[in-house]
Amino acid sequence: MILLPVLLLSGCSIDLTPTWAFDPIWLEPGPDGTAHGFQTWEMFGPDWARQNNEKFYLCVVVVELWGEPGECDAEPDCDEAWSLTREFLETDCIGLVPKDDPLFTSLQRIGLGSVAPGDDVLYPGFTLTGWADYGNGWEVHGEAYPDALDFGVPSAGSFSEGETFTFVPTKAFPYPL
Repeated sequence: MILLPVLLLSGCSIDLTPTWAFDPIWLEPGPDGTAHGFQTWEMFGPDWARQNNEKFYLCVVVVELWGEPGECDAEPDCDEAWSLTREFLETDCIGLVPKDDPLFTSLQRIGLGSVAPGDDVLYPGFTLTGWADYGNGWEVHGEAYPDALDFGVPSAGSFSEGETFTFVPTKAFPYPL
């Protein structure tokens, strides 16, 4: 807590303007092909675009997700998809962003596609392409992988086999849209 007074006394200021939104998603299987999870909209200040550094993190908005099995026509290998019901859960962004901003509850559908291409995927062979529909059709959200791999636990790599998945976006949204 000493840093803020030192910055203020030295003439430096911290820009607390939310300028970027990044939305990782955690999803767990439910009964009968349903899904449950959380989307965390991480808000960052303007300098984050230059450095992508955590020091520009401002706050988070958490949205709870419930998914009913749906069809994924995003790509031929998109076998798992869910139509979502979304509900604002909580935020620590009080005074920075309106909690009722429609961006936060815009995710309509989510899907798991083919094995993610490239040499820089986190878990080659187990990382899938994550698909999202924010109301304008399917788009690549980023990469999705079984959480067990983060803990060194072997994974079947299949959501339908009861494994939770983390969806890591490959892009941030300018905020506000």
